[in-house]
Amino acid sequence: MSARIKEENDRVVHGDKPYATVALMIPMTQGPDQRAERTEVLREVQGAYLAQYRANHESREEPPIRLVLADPGRETAR
Repeated sequence: MSARIKEENDRVVHGDKPYATVALMIPMTQGPDQRAERTEVLREVQGAYLAQYRANHESREEPPIRLVLADPGRETAR
């Protein structure tokens, strides 16, 4: 998934329009129930990528979106 985000970001950054950077800030650090958390994080990232892709390709809204993943750390979620 990160490769697709990078590919879309590269297209946006190297384009001829100014762009906005949006951060998906969710804890990505694994805890005791790793499988459930990994699935949840993956779904969140997939959803953010889909929103980025749709905004950049299927919408006439400006500016294009550059998506970055930001992990605030596991302790900040408490």
